[in-house]
Amino acid sequence: KRQEEIEIRNNADSLIYTSEKTLDELKDQVSEDEKTKVEGLVAELRELIAGDDIDAIKAKSDELSNVVQEIGAKIYQQAQAEAQAQQAQQAQQGAGADPNAGAKDKNDDTIDADYEVKD
Repeated sequence: KRQEEIEIRNNADSLIYTSEKTLDELKDQVSEDEKTKVEGLVAELRELIAGDDIDAIKAKSDELSNVVQEIGAKIYQQAQAEAQAQQAQQAQQGAGADPNAGAKDKNDDTIDADYEVKD
C-alpha cells in the first residue's frame, strides 16, 4: 500500500512537470482560458500531493491529464488542418502550371547514348 501511494505521488508530480512543460512549449497556441485551467489544476494537485488523500490525488491527476490531452488533441487537429490547407494550396498552384513543363520535348533531336573513352 505504501508503494502504491509513492507511485501515485510520483506520477502526479511527473504530470505536473509535463503539464507545465506542455504549456510553456505551446504557449502561443493555447488560449488564456485553457492556460488558466491547467495552472489551477496544477496548483490544486500540488496542494493534494502535500496532503494524505490518495484518492483525491488520483482524481485530480486524471482531471489534469484529460485537460492536457484535450489541449494536445486540439493543437494536433489544428496542425493537421493547416497541413491539409497548405497541400490544397500547393495542388491549386500546381494545377495552373504547364502540365508538360518538366516533360521532354517530343521533337527534340537529343539522343541518349552510352560512350566509352579510349586512349
